[in-house]
Amino acid sequence: RHPLVAAAGFTGSVRGGRALFDAAAARPVPIPFHGELGSLNPVVITPAAAGERAAAIGAGLAGSMTLGAGQFCTKPGFVLAPRGEAGDRFLDALTAGVGDTGPSVMLDHRMRDAFVAGVAERAAL
Repeated sequence: RHPLVAAAGFTGSVRGGRALFDAAAARPVPIPFHGELGSLNPVVITPAAAGERAAAIGAGLAGSMTLGAGQFCTKPGFVLAPRGEAGDRFLDALTAGVGDTGPSVMLDHRMRDAFVAGVAERAAL
């Protein structure tokens, strides 16, 4: 709301982005707003990459997914990986990396509730 702010950008939740967009639009002189909101951040693993470094990619992806209890908006959310031996090695490393991650603190009760609801939805599939 500061009068010297001439534009705004935000990476995060749709809810947070919508609140910022509304504030930017409601100013006496509206300002531009760019939001990267609720992205899935897809990751594509090529057969060549999986063949050369499946374990390293799996371990790195596990770290990216679980950083900050998985609350980073830039975390990978959708992975396309090749089938076969290299894909299996990648999946084994990813599974081990996620499994080795200890409990973390959620940002607040809403994040926790959304996480629990998401787990229940996926379990019902």
